Amino acid sequence: VDNERTFLARNMSIRQIVAGLSRGVRSLSTTGIRAGASAEVVPGDSKDKDTGVTGRIPDEDEQSTGIERKELNKMLEGVEDPFGMSMEPKFGPRGTADAPRMIPSHFDQRLVGICDEGSEAIHYFELKAGEAQFVNGEYFKLYKVTDDVHP
Repeated sequence: VDNERTFLARNMSIRQIVAGLSRGVRSLSTTGIRAGASAEVVPGDSKDKDTGVTGRIPDEDEQSTGIERKELNKMLEGVEDPFGMSMEPKFGPRGTADAPRMIPSHFDQRLVGICDEGSEAIHYFELKAGEAQFVNGEYFKLYKVTDDVHP
């Protein structure tokens, strides 16, 4: 008789636990259905706009803005160095007073580095907007880059 009571008590507690769990799962599933079917607009939710994603992490194309977006778009077009920032030397004719080497910049000044012929030493100087500057035997002039993306 004691063994039967222990068995029934154990079964009762297991039944109660299972019943409680199933009630919890049922309430969670119905809550989820109600939330999914809700037409309520959540402020700041991307579902109320034409942009953004919901339910997943956006990739870099979807969340990039400004200059980063410009860079990614150029790279998708096949341009490997969209801002001309590669460390490869840019060769060309020496700048003269009549035809200086034109250096692009978003700002009114830029740091420029030049190498002497036959040397690996780099000479840096600050190029400012305005008149051409004579540095290390050639002329350089800064020109302002104007596009819709600002760094």
